[in-house]
Amino acid sequence: MIERGGTFFVVFMDSNQMPAPLRIKNLSDVPIQFYQSETREELTYLRAFIQPHQSSDYAWDEPTLKQSITCSVVGGTKETYDLQKLGHGENLCYENHICLALEQTFNEESIDQYQSKNSLQKSRSTNDRNSFHLLNQRELVIDYLQGKLILAQREENKRSQLWRMTSNGLLVHTGSSSPRDWSNKNNTSDDIRQAYVLDIEEMSTNNLFTTNSTTRFTRLTIQRYDPKRAFTQTWTFHEDGYLCMGQTQMCVQVSGELKEKSELVLAPRRFDEQGMILPPLPTMHIRPRRRLKGSGLLSVRTYADGPTRTLEITNLKTSNSLDSLKSEALTTTTSTTISDNIPSMIYHLDLRLDAGIGVSIISSMGRESEELVFIIFNDIYLKYKDENNEQSIDGTIGTIIISNQLLMTSTPCLLHATYVEDTLIQSAVRLQANLQKPSANYK
Repeated sequence: MIERGGTFFVVFMDSNQMPAPLRIKNLSDVPIQFYQSETREELTYLRAFIQPHQSSDYAWDEPTLKQSITCSVVGGTKETYDLQKLGHGENLCYENHICLALEQTFNEESIDQYQSKNSLQKSRSTNDRNSFHLLNQRELVIDYLQGKLILAQREENKRSQLWRMTSNGLLVHTGSSSPRDWSNKNNTSDDIRQAYVLDIEEMSTNNLFTTNSTTRFTRLTIQRYDPKRAFTQTWTFHEDGYLCMGQTQMCVQVSGELKEKSELVLAPRRFDEQGMILPPLPTMHIRPRRRLKGSGLLSVRTYADGPTRTLEITNLKTSNSLDSLKSEALTTTTSTTISDNIPSMIYHLDLRLDAGIGVSIISSMGRESEELVFIIFNDIYLKYKDENNEQSIDGTIGTIIISNQLLMTSTPCLLHATYVEDTLIQSAVRLQANLQKPSANYK
């Protein structure tokens, strides 16, 4: 109500024009659940989902509780963010499995091209006819059924068809391995030790590669992870479409026709007469295809948009040059809290010098010498840590004393810097530095 010239005016304000106090922006490719952190679990109506690429205005459900929001991903991690603090928070991770797809069965144009080619000319051999004849199969993937690796039609969320590739090149079979416990961040190495991975059947690896035969093949299977079998349990997706065992010329391929229930074997890649690698046949062209969109790692940050505090969730893309290949293979991303490496490499250095270090500056002219200044640094402490994707260094000096050593000086003490006993940081000088390193999947 406004008084003007003896007349009262009533002003109505549209509440829709008022900016929201909070906003949740989900720029990722997966749904995110969010709620005020300290609200009771039984109040399920206070827990909401925000769909991919959507934004939602939000106000505190319980103003008396702590002003923080907990976000989680289905099948992934859960983190809490204090909206009073601006900047990046803990990343969210989710398991983005892959299926090992026969690429030509996912590409209708390629299928039509091969079928029309076969209708115009006959293949030179029976093997070529079997390789290029796709029999109208669609979306064939590698499945593990009844102890055999075979081709099967892709089925959504079928665990026997899902895999994940670790940073060490292991292809972990999801259906044979225990699900990951995302709630226990401090113990993520045991799951890989108990995992079942792609391997060849028991045989001598020497015989496998000393035999010079283009028709030799070896059956593939799923076996428990064994560091001693790293040679046969490490796999590489090549840009040309081959899935090879390590850095060898042996690749995964279909034994026989490209159809359901055909078995998978390990056999040599294709070469021409000059020894150059030829493009893979449809029975050899295997690519990883992600079950979900996104890289499996989400970045979360809080920033101020005018009077509105915004919590933004974005997908962290890989920096690999082979985005269409390696970004799908490296779905289990390396974050600041979770790693697939068995021995997590952590460098930690603590250095403490209670007595300190003394430095003497002396002037020397001919045979005569005179001490000018003596500097002493007491209670030196240096701490360095390199863990996962983060480096930090923290150095303190308790006391600094610079003394004038000249005999006739009127100021024997040039500097005396120390700390007060009741202060939290008991040091005259303190240096802190923190570096967030980009990982292979940054991100």
